[in-house]
Amino acid sequence: MKITYKGLLFILFSGMFVACSYSPEKYIAWVQNPENGLKKQVAYQNFVIDIQYKPTDYMLLTNKGADKSDKNLLDSMQYYSLSMRVPKEFCQQMENNQALRDYLSYGFQEDIYIQQGNDSLPCVLFHYERTLAMKCVASYVLGFENLSQDVNQERFMILKSAFFSEPIRIAFSNLETPEVLLP
Repeated sequence: MKITYKGLLFILFSGMFVACSYSPEKYIAWVQNPENGLKKQVAYQNFVIDIQYKPTDYMLLTNKGADKSDKNLLDSMQYYSLSMRVPKEFCQQMENNQALRDYLSYGFQEDIYIQQGNDSLPCVLFHYERTLAMKCVASYVLGFENLSQDVNQERFMILKSAFFSEPIRIAFSNLETPEVLLP
């Protein structure tokens, strides 16, 4: 068997490509690791805000029933999970205040957006998981239009709201992710 120079190079480059790709489990752990910049935690007054950016490949791997054919559809949006731990007094106030419950379920969407360069992207997918009364945590699944696939820097913004007296800005400076081997 004769191995040519070109054949050897092909084998080496193929091995390097596979070695640079993450397994699905390692990729999910990488995305969820705050050190990699896609998950942020900010404390403000008595609130703790956790925000997780969810790249398309992450969405494909973590949503049961999704497969590679859903990639183009998912690429049209940017997805985030937002959770806010709130003080117990706020939880108790929420239980007795229908207007506040309505705001958390519907109105809060109007106070959230993404700033990409000069563009402000409104929240177009908004799902509130009503767990605040049980755990004192308000949890949301959020989606924003994806104007550009080449975004490396943006700000997640929460305007003045029932939670905060001033806007909250959470900067994401690198939204690049490693390659993953999709099943």
